[in-house]
Amino acid sequence: MSAERLAAQHKQALVDLSTLTRAELQGVWSLLGGLTADQARDALLDMLPMLGEKYGQMAGSLAADFYDEVRAQAAVRGRFAATPAPTPGTARYEALVRWGVDPLYQGQPESLVALARLSGGLQKVVAGVARDTVTESAVRDPRAAGWKRVARAGSCKFCRMLADRGAVYREATVRFASHDNCGCVAAPDFTGGPQLGVMQYVASKRNPSEADRHRLRDYLSQMSDT
Repeated sequence: MSAERLAAQHKQALVDLSTLTRAELQGVWSLLGGLTADQARDALLDMLPMLGEKYGQMAGSLAADFYDEVRAQAAVRGRFAATPAPTPGTARYEALVRWGVDPLYQGQPESLVALARLSGGLQKVVAGVARDTVTESAVRDPRAAGWKRVARAGSCKFCRMLADRGAVYREATVRFASHDNCGCVAAPDFTGGPQLGVMQYVASKRNPSEADRHRLRDYLSQMSDT
C-alpha cells in the first residue's frame, strides 16, 4: 500500500476518533443542563482531562502504528519503532475549559457557542497527540528525512499552502501549526524533499504586534519564493 493511501487511512481514522470524541463530549454536556456557569465549569474541569487522556492516547497509538506502517512500506533499513507522544498536562485542559465556558457568563448565556469552543479545542488537543507522535518520531528516527504536512480535502487556504509546498521538516524546534477542527495530519518522509527548519506559523488569539506581523509577512514571502 502506498504512503499516500496510508496517510488517507490515517486521516480517516482520526476523523472517526474526532467523531467519537465529540459524541462523548456532547453526552457530558447534556448532563450539565440546569447547572450554573460555575458548576458547569467545575464539572468540566474534572471531566475534560479524562476525555482528553482517553482519546489522546488512542490518537497516539493510531499515529505510532501509521508511522511504523509507512516506514515498513518504504523498506527503510534499520530498526525503529514510533512511540506515542504524551498527552498534555492538566494546565492545558484547565485553560481550555475556562476559555470554553466564558460564553456561559454572558447576560444571555450562549450554550452552543461554549460547546463549540470546547469541542474544537478538545479535537485540537487529541489530534495534536497524533501529530506530535509522528513529528517527534521522525526527528528521532535516524533514517527519516523528516515529516511533512498532509492536508484534508476542503482545508483552509493556509493549511493548503503549508501542505502544497511539499516541505519536509526535520528540526525538533518546528511545531505543527494547527487550529481548532484542523484535519491536517503529519506524515513521516523517507524520500527527502525541500527541507525547512523554520517554525510553522501558528495563528494567535492575541492581537499581534507589528513585529509579529512583519515576521509573518517575511515567512510567507519566503514560502512563496521556494
